[in-house]
Amino acid sequence: VSVRDPYFNNLSRRRKLRFPTCLCKDIASVSVDIISGLVDINKPIRAISITGTDICDEHSVGIQQTLFEKESITREKNEKLERTVDFIRARYGGDSITRASSVASGLGI
Repeated sequence: VSVRDPYFNNLSRRRKLRFPTCLCKDIASVSVDIISGLVDINKPIRAISITGTDICDEHSVGIQQTLFEKESITREKNEKLERTVDFIRARYGGDSITRASSVASGLGI
């Protein structure tokens, strides 16, 4: 994660995920955690960059199964939802579907 302030100063940190993931929610959660520890979120931010490394195909990595069936079902549902969102964006464009929190934020993202 890299953050640029209004004076063009860059701050960056990185963290390796504990497990492989294809879920945006997992990546966003870690990114927000890094950003909140890196800068004061009440001050202006010029740019935020999130970069992924060690990317691999979802079928080439095994995932540790959980003993708790509910967590496994929730993860499967989230993966199916993200694949569906990716399909819609590929077919109708990147702005065709957005998170409600992005619309409500007023940031125009």
